[in-house]
Amino acid sequence: MPDVADRKNPGTQYEATTTGALRLVLRQMKVTPADWTFVDIGSGKGKVLFHAAGYGFQEVIGVEHSETLATIADCNLARFTATNTSKSPIQCVHGDALRYQLPAVPLVIWLYNPFGAELIGQFVERLEAHRAATGAAIRVAYSNPLHAECFDRSEHFHRMVEVETILQGNCLIFRTD
Repeated sequence: MPDVADRKNPGTQYEATTTGALRLVLRQMKVTPADWTFVDIGSGKGKVLFHAAGYGFQEVIGVEHSETLATIADCNLARFTATNTSKSPIQCVHGDALRYQLPAVPLVIWLYNPFGAELIGQFVERLEAHRAATGAAIRVAYSNPLHAECFDRSEHFHRMVEVETILQGNCLIFRTD
């Protein structure tokens, strides 16, 4: 399987999530952060990671295929940890989201249009396989869900709620458990 970075037009334009949108969506997920690991697919410069860390997740992980953005995220993480105490360990990973080995724990997955329909479909299949192999619960927040049909077609993911945010558009929350 070719690396996401090698594929033509793997994602949409970079746009950071607002803290208000993240707070609103996490509230609607109805999870206890200390029991879950937060994974931002297409984490960009890391803004969502730093805000998510304030909620007290077991761990906060960002996976970014752009080397430039991943390098910026690493620099931002160094600055963040030098001036802030985090409730959660934070990790920035430069790599392919379709190959990244997800932890075998309950996961909150954050997606803000990280790639097109074909790759979202493949990512949904990866999440289904991960769930089958580990039994770990998965919640997905899919902000501005351009390819929600990929989750809707899944026998394992079910819509929990649609959240309207003021500046970021809608976000669909899917669950496996």
